[in-house]
Amino acid sequence: MDSIKVEVADHFPKSISIGGEKYGVGSFLNPGENHIFGYMMRERATQRGMDLGSEIGERFWENRKEIPKIFEGSSFSFPGWKEHPSCEEIAHMFHNGEEWCLIWVPIKNRYWLKNHLGIYKIS
Repeated sequence: MDSIKVEVADHFPKSISIGGEKYGVGSFLNPGENHIFGYMMRERATQRGMDLGSEIGERFWENRKEIPKIFEGSSFSFPGWKEHPSCEEIAHMFHNGEEWCLIWVPIKNRYWLKNHLGIYKIS
């Protein structure tokens, strides 16, 4: 079971550590899908990766909203995250009566060049 820890700064996810490995994070808002927490580049967090995540996040974050501080100090686990062959539900979180779902999305197209984790509001 790999532990997930999320570093938050100014209500935004800044980095994710999975099993001791740190990754850079970018975020954006897609109101049509309630997709609040954007993506995680599947590579070690380099400065270039962090800069790229910030650039993409700022580009898409036109209707900026405060992300609930559901990540701050949170830690939960899921097994075999690297082995998921398709979109998979990984874990559930509850915050202020709302249900959130962590999804592994191995998507590669013109917009998403890296696999990513998304946290979706589902209730």
